[in-house]
Amino acid sequence: MHSLLMCGLPMCVGVVWLLSSVRSGCAAAAQSDVVKPTSNGFVMGKEIILPDSNRVLAFLGIPYAEPPLGPLRFKPPVDKKKWKDIWNATQFGPICFQPEAIKVWDVDENGSGQKKLEIKMLLAYSMSEDCLSLNVYTPKAHIDLGSLPVLVYIHGGSYYMNSGRFFPAEKLASNGVIVVTCNYRLGPLGFLSTEDGVSTGNYGLLDQLHVLKWIQKNIAYFGGDPNKVTLFGNSAGGASVTFHLLTPLAKGLFSAVIAQSGCAFAPWALQLRPRLHAIKLAQEIGCPTSPTEHLVECIRTFSPTIITQKSTMADGLLVSYAPVVDGWFGGHYLPDHPENMVNTGRFQKVPFMTGITRDEVSIWFQIGNGTFRTLQLIKVYMFVRVCCIPFLDGPEMDMLTMKAIVYKYAKELLQRKKVSDLNHVALSHAIMSQYFYKKGFINLTGKGHTKSLIDFISDVGLKAPCVQLLDRMNIHSSAPKYMYEFAYYSADDVKSGRQEWIGSYHESELQYIFGEPYLNYSNTLKLESDKKVSDFMMKLWINFANFGNPTESFHNPLNATWQPYTNHHHAYLAITETPKMKENYLVENILFWNSFFPIFSDYSIESNLYSTDCPSSRRKWLVWFLTSLYLGVILILSSELFCCSATAQSDVVKLISNGYVLGKEIILPDSNQVLAFLGIPYAEPPIGALRFQPPVDKKDWNDVLNATQFGPICYQHEYIRIALPDENESGQKTLEIKFLQSFTMSEDCLSLNVYIPKAAAALGSLPVLAYIHGGSYGINSGRFYDGEILASKGVIVVTSNYRLGSLGFLSTEDNAATGNYGLLDQLHVFKWIQKNIANFGGDPNKVTIFGNSAGGSSVTFHLLSPLAKGLFSSVIAQSGSPLGSWALQSRPLFWATTLAEDVGCENSQTQNLVECLRSLPANLVIEQSTISNGLLVPYAPVVDGWFGGDYLPDHPEIMINMGQFQKVPFMTGLTSNEAAIWYQRGGQVPEMRFLEAIVKHNVNLLLINSSVSDLNYAALTHAIMAQYFFKKGSTDLDGPGNTNALIEFVSDVVFKAPCMKLLQSMSNHTTEPIYMYEFAYFSLDDVKTRGQWIGAYHESELQYLFGMPHFNYTNTLRLETDKTVSDFMMELWINFAKYGNPTTPFHNPLDVIWQPYTAKRHLYLEITESPTMKENYLVENSFFWNSFFPIFRDYPIESEPGSTKTESSDSSSNWLIWFLTTLVCLLCLLCASLLFYLIRRRPLPAIVTRNADRKSITAV
Repeated sequence: MHSLLMCGLPMCVGVVWLLSSVRSGCAAAAQSDVVKPTSNGFVMGKEIILPDSNRVLAFLGIPYAEPPLGPLRFKPPVDKKKWKDIWNATQFGPICFQPEAIKVWDVDENGSGQKKLEIKMLLAYSMSEDCLSLNVYTPKAHIDLGSLPVLVYIHGGSYYMNSGRFFPAEKLASNGVIVVTCNYRLGPLGFLSTEDGVSTGNYGLLDQLHVLKWIQKNIAYFGGDPNKVTLFGNSAGGASVTFHLLTPLAKGLFSAVIAQSGCAFAPWALQLRPRLHAIKLAQEIGCPTSPTEHLVECIRTFSPTIITQKSTMADGLLVSYAPVVDGWFGGHYLPDHPENMVNTGRFQKVPFMTGITRDEVSIWFQIGNGTFRTLQLIKVYMFVRVCCIPFLDGPEMDMLTMKAIVYKYAKELLQRKKVSDLNHVALSHAIMSQYFYKKGFINLTGKGHTKSLIDFISDVGLKAPCVQLLDRMNIHSSAPKYMYEFAYYSADDVKSGRQEWIGSYHESELQYIFGEPYLNYSNTLKLESDKKVSDFMMKLWINFANFGNPTESFHNPLNATWQPYTNHHHAYLAITETPKMKENYLVENILFWNSFFPIFSDYSIESNLYSTDCPSSRRKWLVWFLTSLYLGVILILSSELFCCSATAQSDVVKLISNGYVLGKEIILPDSNQVLAFLGIPYAEPPIGALRFQPPVDKKDWNDVLNATQFGPICYQHEYIRIALPDENESGQKTLEIKFLQSFTMSEDCLSLNVYIPKAAAALGSLPVLAYIHGGSYGINSGRFYDGEILASKGVIVVTSNYRLGSLGFLSTEDNAATGNYGLLDQLHVFKWIQKNIANFGGDPNKVTIFGNSAGGSSVTFHLLSPLAKGLFSSVIAQSGSPLGSWALQSRPLFWATTLAEDVGCENSQTQNLVECLRSLPANLVIEQSTISNGLLVPYAPVVDGWFGGDYLPDHPEIMINMGQFQKVPFMTGLTSNEAAIWYQRGGQVPEMRFLEAIVKHNVNLLLINSSVSDLNYAALTHAIMAQYFFKKGSTDLDGPGNTNALIEFVSDVVFKAPCMKLLQSMSNHTTEPIYMYEFAYFSLDDVKTRGQWIGAYHESELQYLFGMPHFNYTNTLRLETDKTVSDFMMELWINFAKYGNPTTPFHNPLDVIWQPYTAKRHLYLEITESPTMKENYLVENSFFWNSFFPIFRDYPIESEPGSTKTESSDSSSNWLIWFLTTLVCLLCLLCASLLFYLIRRRPLPAIVTRNADRKSITAV
C-alpha cells in the first residue's frame, strides 16, 4: 500500500495541476506546479514566467487561521487546523467583507493575451469571512540558495477595504526577495470594540500578527530567512506596521519596518471612541445597546453583509472602525496611547523607513480636468474619506465653500477633545490663514484653492504625523531611520488620468515598488523612465530588507547614498528620475500641525479671553507694573560697562578733516597701552532750525580740540538708572548703580569716541569696529561702552551718540518731519569714519558696524538703506532685528500729535506742529514724550520712503524678501535668557491670572495696528498661553516654572523669532557668509544678576565683548572662566572684522570652527566656556511667531465659517445687555403705570408742609 501511494503521488500532483492551472495577469504561457510543506500541511503553488523570462513561484490563498465565524467573530485569530491533502494554492482566496460599491484597479486580459489595468467593482470578487489567507512569492532562480530576505506587505484602505490580492508581487520577488501579501479582517468585523473585555477590538491587527507568526514558522520552507523579515505597508497598512512596532505581542517577529504614507500618530489611525460606533451599529441593525455582552452576541447573529452595509466606515478625517488602545480595558495588543509609548521609548528598536508622496491626496480630486470626485468614482483601492465633504463645482470653488470644508475638518479634528466652540473657530481660521490667506486666496476662486486644500489634507492626515513619529523615535532609538518623498510623476499613468497636476499621488509609489512597469500593461507605465524608477525603488526596498540600509555600499542603485534621518540632520531622499538628498521637509507646515495644532486641541479657549478690557484699577496697576518692569530693563540696556582706567596718561594729537584733536593714552591693567580720542563732534548741534532735520557736517575748528573726555549725552529720561564703574580713594573699582541725571545732557551731543591700540597704530590698516548702542531708541550713550580693552587686541573701536526718543525719531509722515534722524546720525558717523579713520591707523575698507538690541536693529536698517552703500564691509547684529515688532513704528503721526497735545502745540497742521516743537526746550520735549512700554516703542525708525524720505524705501520685510540689501558678511545672535533680567527684581510671578493679564496686555500691543476682531485677541492670547504655559503643565500652577515660561515668551517675541526670520530671509538672497550664535555663558560672579536663575540675559555678552573681566573690578566678573570667555568673544569679533570669518584657520580661538548659517543648514555656535556648533535654533517657537502669529495679526477671524461680517462675542454681549436693559425699563414703566392707575383710583391723604428756607413742597 505504501508503494502504491508513493507511485500514485506524482499522478495525483499532475491531476491537481490540470484542475488548478490558471492564467495569471503576470504569468507566462507555460507553468509548472510546485509543492512546499508548511506547519499545517503541503501547499501546491504555480510557476509564473515574467515578460523578462524570469520565473517566480507563487503560493496563493494559503489560510493562516481558522475562519472567524460564529463564536470566533470578534475574537483573536485561531491557528488553522492541519489538512491532510495538498492545499491548492494556485489562486487567490476570497477577500474579506467590505463595501461592494468600491471600485478598484485590477488586471484584465483579452483573448490575445494583452493585459491592461481596468476599474472593477468589488462586488465582482468573492467575499467571505473565511478570508484569512496569505500569498507567498519566491524567486525560482534563488530559491535553492535559501536564507532570502522577506518583505511582508500590509495593505491599506482605511481599515475597511482592500486585499492582498490586489498587489501582485511576482516582479518584486524576481529581484531576489520573498514577498508575502495577506488579507485581514476589515471594518467592524476587524475593529469593533466595546471598550471592555466583551470585544476588545484590534482583530485586524491581531490577524496581521498571526501572519507574522506563520512566517516565523514556515518561511524557511520557501527559502526565506525568518531573521530577515521586513514589514512594510501603505496608508492604513503604514499605520498598522507602526502599531506592530509598539505592541509587546510582536516582539521578535520582524527585523525592520517600512511605513509608507501612514503611521500610528495620524488623526485617523486610532479610534478613541469605539463604543460609540459599536452602539451606532447595534442601533442600525436593531440590536440592544446594553449590556455590551448582549450587543456583541446580537451582532454575531447577523450576516457579515448586513453588518458591513449598515456600518459607517469613515467620516472625513476620522475612521469609524480602527485600532484602539485595548490596554485601557483589558486587551493585550496596545498597552497605551501610541504617542505615550513612543515618547517613553516603548517600541522595538529596529531599522525604520518612512515616507510620503509629494501630492498625496490629489487623486481624491481627480476627474476630467481636475474637478472633484465622489466616492463612487474614486479609482484607487485605498482609504477614501473624502466622500463626506460637500465638494462643489470642481477646482474653481468659491471661498465660502472652502471655509465650510475647512471648518468641517476642524470640527472632526477636535471631535474627541473637550474644548470650546471657540477652538473650532480659531483652528479653522488658523488653517485658512496658513493654507489659503497667506497665498493670496482670500476672496478669489481658482485651481490654487484645490492645490491648497490638497496640501492641507495631505499635511494633517499623512505628512505631519510621519515626521512627528520620526522625530520622537530618534530620541529613544539609535537604530537607523530613513525618510523619503516620492515625487516622480509618469505621463503614462492611467490611474491619474495622465493629468500632470495630480502628480505623485497617494500610494502611487506602490506601482513602482511592485514592478508594474515591467508587467507590460498595454495602457499604463510604458515609459523607460517608469522602468528606471521602478528598478530603483525595488532595489532600495530589497537593500533595506537585506542590510537595514537602502543604499548599502555593495548594492547601491544609481550610486545614490541615502543618508539617515537624525535629530541633528533631518535628511530625506527625494525620489524622482534623478534622486537627490534634501533636508528639513516642509518645515513650516509640519510645525503647524505638530506644534501648534495642540494649542487648539489640548487646551480650551476660555470666554474671558474675549475681553480686551479690564477694570480701571487693575489696568492702572498693570500699567504701573509693566512700566516699572521696563525701567528695570534700563539698568541693563544702558549699562556703562567700563571706566577709563589708567594709571598713567600721555596726550596725543591727530589731524582729521575738521582740524586737530588731542586725545589721551590709557595704560590698562595688563600694561597694554591704548590711545583714546573722546567726544569728537561729527555734526553740528541739531538745535533750533536743525532740530528734526538730518545732521549737518561739523564746521572746521582752528585750535586743537580737547578730546580727552566724553561729550554730553543726548537728551533722555533722567530717572533711568544704569550700572557704572566707581573708584574709591585707594584706586579700587566697583560697579555701582547711578541715575542718568548725574550726566550732562544736551542737544549738542553728536560726538564719537575712537580707541586705538598704541602698539599697532603705527602699522596702519587696522580693521575698525563701530559700535551702535541700544536702549529702545530712547536711552543710552556711546560713552557707556569703553572700547580700550577690545582695541588693545589689535582693532580700532568707535562708539558714538545719536539723537534719541522724539528728538531722534519723531515723524509726521510727510516732509514736515520725515523721521529717522537718529539713524541718519549713525550714517554720519560712518561717513566720518570713511573720511578720517586712516589718520588713526584704520582701514576704511574694513569697517564692521555692530550693535546690540536697538543698536542691532539699527545696523540691519543700514544694510537696507541705499544711503549706506559702501560705508561698511560687514555687519554684526546682536539681539536686534528690523523685523521685531518694536523695531519699526507704523503710526508715527499718532505719536507726534500725542506729544503735541501733551506740550500744548497745535496738531492739525504738521508744519505748525513741528515748528511749535522746535520752539520748546529739549528737556521738556523729552519729558513729555511717551517712553517705550513693553513691545511698543513710540519713537522708532519709520519707512520714510513712503512719504518723501530717502533713508528707508520700503518695509524691511519686503526689502529683505526681495534681496534689496547690501550683500556683505553678516553675523547675528542672541543670549539664551534674553528677557530674564527684566524680572530680576520682581522675582517669581505669583499667579496664573497675573500671567494671563501680562499676556493679554502684550497681545493688545502686538495687534494694536491690526484691523481684526476680538476673536483674534482671544485666539492669540489662548495660543500664547497654550504654547508657553499650558504645554509645560502650568495650567493652574504658580511658581518658578511660570516665570521661566514668561521669560521665554517675551524673549521669543521681542528678540529671538525676529532674528530667525531675518536669517532665513537673508540666506535665500546672498552668497556672502552668514553666522549665528547663542551666548549661553553665565558667570556666578556677575553682580548685575544677583541670582543664578537669570542666566545669560539681554546684553550680558557685551561685558565679555568689551573685556570687562580684564578691568579688575572688585565686585564682579573675577573668575578665570570670565576672562576665558571674554578673550574668546573679542577674538571672534576681531576675526570677523578682519576676514569676514570669525574662526579663520589662522586665527582660531579654542580650536572651534564656526560654520556658516545657510538656507539649507541652520547652524549656530553656542558660546559657553566650551563652545560647540549646533543646528536648528528654537525651530518650534520661531515658527510660532514667524508663521503662526501672522494668522491672527493679518486675517480677521469670522464668528462662523462663511459669514460675510465679523461679529465678536462683545457685540453679542452688548446686544444682550441692551435687550435686558430695555426689558427692565419696560417693566419699570409698566410698574409705574400700574402704580399711577392705583393712585388715581384711591387717592392717598396728603400732608403739605412749607419750608420757607428751601421753598419746597413735600407730599407724604
